[in-house]
Amino acid sequence: SIFDRFVSRIDPTSLQIDKINEKDFYKLSNGGVVLLSHFGGWAIAANALQDDKLPTINVVMRETTKEELKNIENREIRQNEKHVQIIDLEKGGLAANIKIANSLMAGEIVAFMADRVVDPTKTVTVNFLNKKVNFNRSPFDIAIKTKRPIMAVFIVKVGLKHYKLIVKDLNLKNNTTESLAQNYANTLEKIVK
Repeated sequence: SIFDRFVSRIDPTSLQIDKINEKDFYKLSNGGVVLLSHFGGWAIAANALQDDKLPTINVVMRETTKEELKNIENREIRQNEKHVQIIDLEKGGLAANIKIANSLMAGEIVAFMADRVVDPTKTVTVNFLNKKVNFNRSPFDIAIKTKRPIMAVFIVKVGLKHYKLIVKDLNLKNNTTESLAQNYANTLEKIVK
């Protein structure tokens, strides 16, 4: 998956990606919230979902890639990243929040790593694999407050250069942060199992 992360940026057509429920992703044509996980490769998922009919995907994350790897990545010709940008949490929470708000107001997609707690004061407790665990609360709160559609996207390696990409509409209607987070946790649990 780490190697294919580079492949997806430089030569995306060399990967076979079976897309499940891809049409649901087009509900984000006017922007919304996407939940990614560290199970699978977020970069492959983001690259596989690019389409000129869709807005920019802004991935909120800590950019902690080693400098040597960044240099390699930046040197390569990227054929499939014109619609992917990073909102780097390392540059400060206030700057990231402004970029998130601006992206949503511009009708763009904002993607979060929903399975990783970024701020220990902003968590939601869910049942996951028979334990109570904390997930990142922010993406669920943002989707509810902005009334934007919210999708979970998973990428699962099934063979050599072969992936399954699964899109799940979490259905924002009449949901609370807690129920949306539990819905996501249930879906992630099924994917992991």
